Amino acid sequence: MSCYLVYLKRWWHEMSLKDKAIAVTTIASMIFVTAFIATMAFCGVGLLIVKSGSMAPYMPPGSLLIYKPQEIEHVKVGQVIVFEGEKASNSLIAHRAVSRLVKEGELYIKTKGDNNQRADIAMVKKDKLVGTALCVVPEAGRVIAFTRTPIGMLILSLMLVFFVLLQIVEKARATEEKVCQVDVLADRSAYNLRTGKEIINPLSKEADGVGTYD
Repeated sequence: MSCYLVYLKRWWHEMSLKDKAIAVTTIASMIFVTAFIATMAFCGVGLLIVKSGSMAPYMPPGSLLIYKPQEIEHVKVGQVIVFEGEKASNSLIAHRAVSRLVKEGELYIKTKGDNNQRADIAMVKKDKLVGTALCVVPEAGRVIAFTRTPIGMLILSLMLVFFVLLQIVEKARATEEKVCQVDVLADRSAYNLRTGKEIINPLSKEADGVGTYD
């Protein structure tokens, strides 16, 4: 474990300031997103990717709807609610509550999409209600949906590989520059091991045309 820490420390010190900024930003973003999702899950808050335009322009397709659990008794007319559909797929639907109706002692919510001409046929019962909308983030749902696809996962993987390769190339370039500097210094001047006198390389720019040799 200590070997890995030493390697990471050396790798960090050899990174350029620009690469450090990119790495810190990436790590901070990942931590923020993870903490945000964990906090929402702990508080019971859910996410819903809007796929249809039934609630446009309030919720255009590709938006991300953030909702919280809510009891049906606390739902008010005008609120956007999230509920389970009547189809076998049990997909979630987000429509606006337009009226409340008590039938045989049970409360029902009638809903309608803002962009739909007619209200929904089926009314929402207590066991079908999931929650009420908190906020809508435009285009965020499209990004999340894309990252879940094979192509999106492939692109994220390629970006990670590209970042690692970039670090390797930068490190190799820095090493090559150091070697070139050493070669230039060795080419410009050499020292006599026996006398310690400096010998001017006749091929260097400092030479006047004739070198001094022992």
